[in-house]
Amino acid sequence: MHCPVSQDANLSLLTLSNQTSSMTSLNIFTISLHGLFSSIGIIENVLILGVVGFQVRRSVISIWILNLAASDLLATACLPFFTLYMARGNTWTLGTTFCRIHSAVFFLNMFVSGFLLAAISMDRCLVVLRPVWAQNYRNVQLVGRSVG
Repeated sequence: MHCPVSQDANLSLLTLSNQTSSMTSLNIFTISLHGLFSSIGIIENVLILGVVGFQVRRSVISIWILNLAASDLLATACLPFFTLYMARGNTWTLGTTFCRIHSAVFFLNMFVSGFLLAAISMDRCLVVLRPVWAQNYRNVQLVGRSVG
C-alpha cells in the first residue's frame, strides 16, 4: 500500500464527499465485514495474550504462542485504519507520516508472523524427530532469547 495523501485539504474533502455518495452496497458490505473481522481479531488476540500470558505455565510452546499472539495483535490493530481508508473511498486522510508507519508496521508484522510460524514448526519437528535431544536441550530461556 502506498500513501496516497492529497495535498489540498479542500480537494480532499470534495473528493471524499463525492466518493462516499457513490459507494455501492457491495462496498458497504465489504467495509462492514472488514471492520467486524478486525474487531474480532483484536478481541481474540487480547484474550489469547491474557490467558497464555497470565494463566498458562511458562513452557516452550507457550512462549512461542504468546509471541505469535502479540505479533498478530499488532497486525490486527492496524486493520481498523485500513478499514477507515476503504470507507473514505480509498483516500488516506491520516497524514503521510502515519501512513508510512502503518504500512511499515503492517508489512514487518507479516515477516515476523512468518518467522514465528516457521520457528514453531521447526520446534515441533524437533520434538517429534529428536525427542531425547528436545527434552534435554529445549528450554524457556533459549526460546526467549530467540524471539526477544
